[in-house]
Amino acid sequence: MKTFEDLALKDVAPLTESTDYKDRFLGEYLETKIRYNKLHKMLIKAESHNLDFTPDCPLNVLVAQIHHMGNYLHAMEVRAEYEGIDLGFCIKSLLHDLESAEGGCCVNAEDPTRY
Repeated sequence: MKTFEDLALKDVAPLTESTDYKDRFLGEYLETKIRYNKLHKMLIKAESHNLDFTPDCPLNVLVAQIHHMGNYLHAMEVRAEYEGIDLGFCIKSLLHDLESAEGGCCVNAEDPTRY
């Protein structure tokens, strides 16, 4: 069974081009969350001196970036609550779609009841 950690940017990119604002919102949220998680893992490795490369910018810039990304994700999660978008359900549905399609298209824009 696919998990959130299995998601790649290419998996969620079609959502950002949907005509449905909830799909676009989900796509933007997931793209940010995926990037946040990758940066977080990199910073953990940097802090433990296990990073296999030297970043081009100082780590404090990356720490500031992840801080702002976290605040942005928080704002999106609050907005989702206000707008009745169940991010957990949407993510599970997306993972199910990806698993069913074996990596194919993850958006069914034709089904307005989907989310």
